Amino acid sequence: MREDHFFDEIQKKFSDVIITSDLYSQPFAGIYDTFQAGEEELSLFLSLAMESGNKVLELCCGNGRMTIPFAQNGFDITGIDVSEDMLSILEDKKKRLPASIAKKIHVLRQDVFSLDLKGQFDFIFLPAITLCILMDDLEKTAELFGRLEGLLTERGCFAFDIRDYEQLSEPRIRPIVLDDQICFSYERIDRMLGRAYGQFLSIKKDSIGRLQLYSAVSNKKMILEDELQQLIGRTNFQIAGKESFADGSERMKLVILKRKEETPWKQ
Repeated sequence: MREDHFFDEIQKKFSDVIITSDLYSQPFAGIYDTFQAGEEELSLFLSLAMESGNKVLELCCGNGRMTIPFAQNGFDITGIDVSEDMLSILEDKKKRLPASIAKKIHVLRQDVFSLDLKGQFDFIFLPAITLCILMDDLEKTAELFGRLEGLLTERGCFAFDIRDYEQLSEPRIRPIVLDDQICFSYERIDRMLGRAYGQFLSIKKDSIGRLQLYSAVSNKKMILEDELQQLIGRTNFQIAGKESFADGSERMKLVILKRKEETPWKQ
């Protein structure tokens, strides 16, 4: 059986018992605890924050993969996410941290497309190639970038990462085991449509030991260089730098934005 048919066969045979779930809700939300911030990834984001200032805003923070290390490195960080389950995990983690670190973390449940924040931040970042999900709506994403400009201090910067689709490992089914749960994932790349389609299947025991099946999907846009330039061209940002880092066997691109420099008026 081809690997990409594995999930189709499961769906056919067990359609009457499979529970369709959102990828950022339980039981899948807990799976994200198996993904720790990569050393190179974390180092790049932390370095940018250190150059910018102490007050940090993390968009789509999830269950705190990057949030907690930032607080542990002394930053005052606000984490925004729309998933109640993911933020619940982050809040539980926060309670187990030393008080001196926990007080540096501020968690808000908000949709990034309708941010309601006061004050400004020295550094804003959007990790975990989340832009590849948001970019389905160019207009709303450009509007978001416009809001972020207003939330940055004068010398602040905004950074995000996207996947380098020129360098991809061969897709395969990946099993992840977590306590009483096993999750299988598979991603199919469609270069003609410019999409990366993920399929996820979780097998988990309920409170009385019965097995339950959950399925979820993801749909990410393969962001090309001209599309990125088109997005940034609709904002008052300019690219201040780019970096590359490894995420397992794959490569990611880190993009750093700052406000456009105003041209002095001349007589």
